[in-house]
Amino acid sequence: MPRRRNLSSPIYPFHIYNRSIDKEFYPLTRQVVWSKIVDYLRICHFLYGVRIHAFVLMSNHYHLLATFPDENMAESIGFFQREFSKWMLSQTGYQRYRFSGRFKSSMILDPNHYFNVYRYIYNNPRRAGLCQRAEAYPFSTLSFRNGVVLESPPLDPRSPLAHLIPDELTDENNLINIDFCEDEITQIKNGLKRVEFNID
Repeated sequence: MPRRRNLSSPIYPFHIYNRSIDKEFYPLTRQVVWSKIVDYLRICHFLYGVRIHAFVLMSNHYHLLATFPDENMAESIGFFQREFSKWMLSQTGYQRYRFSGRFKSSMILDPNHYFNVYRYIYNNPRRAGLCQRAEAYPFSTLSFRNGVVLESPPLDPRSPLAHLIPDELTDENNLINIDFCEDEITQIKNGLKRVEFNID
């Protein structure tokens, strides 16, 4: 099977996702993993110019929403995953906690789609039963914006497509915490499997 082609754009944001091999949970505390991921994302921002709009770390995978002005997504995310995988291997001695291959990306062209993906990313811990409200989950950039944690990669929450996200953080939090129905979740998941996000 040929490798899926990733699109490129200096303007439009991308949802990027990957998980550990065989979906194995990281054996280290999420705080330790979060601190190391923040270090690597800082390098991605300063060295590669990546504009990070949202990031959430889960037990065995991550969600990233970002724009790549220099059209270097493959290089910058390749660096992030390679260095994190090497570090995880050095800490555990096991290959299964490395990433399960090349990342998956989906380019987002529509403001409504952007906001749905933005909500989907930040709502992920809440849907998994890890918190009652999305902003309380400590391993996401939303918790940093709300002052829950002090450690975060450089955050640029305003994408060119973020027209529907309110200026007041309290209003934004309330919108993020609205439940998705199962059909909406299915549509978003299917949309994110495409190189260009779309909901049928």
